[in-house]
Amino acid sequence: MSVPRVSTKLRQFMVPLIMLLAVLGATGMATCVWLSQEIATSKSGIKTTDIIHTKTWQLLPLIPVTETNSRRLAEIQSILFSTTLGNAARHDNQKHQLDMLQADWRTSLLPALLSATSPQAATPQLEVFAEKVTALNRVFDIHTAKHIKQAILIQKCLAVMLALLVVLIIMQWRITRHASKNTPPTQLFSPETASFINNATVLQRINLVLNSEGPVCQRIPSILFELQSVTPLINLQLRIYEHDENQHYYEVSYTAQQETDCLNCPRDVNPAPVAGTPLCWRLHNRQHFYGILLGELPDTQALSGEHSQLIETVAAGITAVLAIEQQQAQQQQFLLMQEQSDLAKNLHDSLAQSLSSMKMQVGVLQMQGNTLDNDAQTLVGQIRHELNSSWVQMRQLLSTFRLNLNEPGLKTALEDCCEDFSQRLGFAVSLNWQGVSSHIAEHQILHLIHIVREGLSNVVRHANATAASITVEENNGWVTLTLFDNGAGIPENISDNSHYGVLIMRDRAQSLNATFSLQSPASGGTEITVHFRASKRHSPGSSE
Repeated sequence: MSVPRVSTKLRQFMVPLIMLLAVLGATGMATCVWLSQEIATSKSGIKTTDIIHTKTWQLLPLIPVTETNSRRLAEIQSILFSTTLGNAARHDNQKHQLDMLQADWRTSLLPALLSATSPQAATPQLEVFAEKVTALNRVFDIHTAKHIKQAILIQKCLAVMLALLVVLIIMQWRITRHASKNTPPTQLFSPETASFINNATVLQRINLVLNSEGPVCQRIPSILFELQSVTPLINLQLRIYEHDENQHYYEVSYTAQQETDCLNCPRDVNPAPVAGTPLCWRLHNRQHFYGILLGELPDTQALSGEHSQLIETVAAGITAVLAIEQQQAQQQQFLLMQEQSDLAKNLHDSLAQSLSSMKMQVGVLQMQGNTLDNDAQTLVGQIRHELNSSWVQMRQLLSTFRLNLNEPGLKTALEDCCEDFSQRLGFAVSLNWQGVSSHIAEHQILHLIHIVREGLSNVVRHANATAASITVEENNGWVTLTLFDNGAGIPENISDNSHYGVLIMRDRAQSLNATFSLQSPASGGTEITVHFRASKRHSPGSSE
């Protein structure tokens, strides 16, 4: 039995609506792509100023500047005058503010750092420079937040309009249908028109999913299912890379049953057997590469131009969503870093200044050695020694509070940590990265870096070691981080509650729901081990 054709009147009414439906869907995707480009430019400014802010504060322990560590100054200067930062400043109309910051570096901070003989001598200029960097960072952050709000608002409006159009099409079909009550609207048209209607409807549903709430790893499977339903592709997978690193990624695919952890991210998904020609679409914008959309085309099928255009449109929408999600995560991280930096500044203005004053007063007492008896001189010497020790610990504490992640990812953060402590220890701290493929969330990275820095600080102060190493390995989503040194080993009173360093490390490990162990191997030295489950997203209830 042949299917009756729609009346001319119905066709004249519905075809423009369907065309408008497709245009709105494509417009929504294109808007997402454009806004993601805007966000990426501002985000590069945030990222660059974060690096400058962190590396600037890291200069204090290196004063007086020597020929060995002068490369740190050159590194900061190259970042400050980089094309990336210049483009971001011009994009957000902050070229004048950047010019002032660069002039302040040339005329004030750099000369002060080169001429300073102690950290205190260059601290005022450094604080002024850091405040200007923070101000520029806030401007970039405001522009980014503005674009994110625009993207969300535009997508919500388009989603509502698309939904209304679909409702109008269905209502008009129900009102004017005359051939069969059970005939679906797609069968009232020619095959080409029916395919166009189907693709437009799928695009509308995908757009609604992309702009819904929830983690990306929960939204992607339904999108892949929709694509598989209208294209000949099979075994669709989305491979999301960790911060542009090709060797670190996780995959999301559509499967009937998929094991998830407490953070609703798929784990241990077995890859489907290859059943056709592999195809891929890159997810990227001008600034970043986010991942790859993978699929297979059966040997008996062909991918039409219409299908290719649909997949590319969806890939662009996924790219925009990934860009927005990554930026929101970095905004949260920046707020946390800013709070820690403010706390460090308050400590510096109060406790650190008091310690400096006490050191000067004790120095005056030592200069009056002839007027003091031997017991008094011994006591003054002990006070001086304790003050020096407290001052060193305070500087290390301030450095820890100002800790920032120059580049996302645990491996990069550990490499920076090894480089920093290699200079303090006088020998290279090695990093052994053994097959870690899981994405480790930012809040986990922060806790781990704090634990590693505290452990290496103990090596600097107490261990008398000649070698130290950090090993990171993974087994079925469980990550083990081991810090080892060949120094003096663990003191007998290490379990004493007065040993704040160990308490801090244990507390950090507890925040990760990790097991923590501190022991002396039979061969000597000290070994710190943290064993935890990698999470792909920040848990809403976790705290820093």
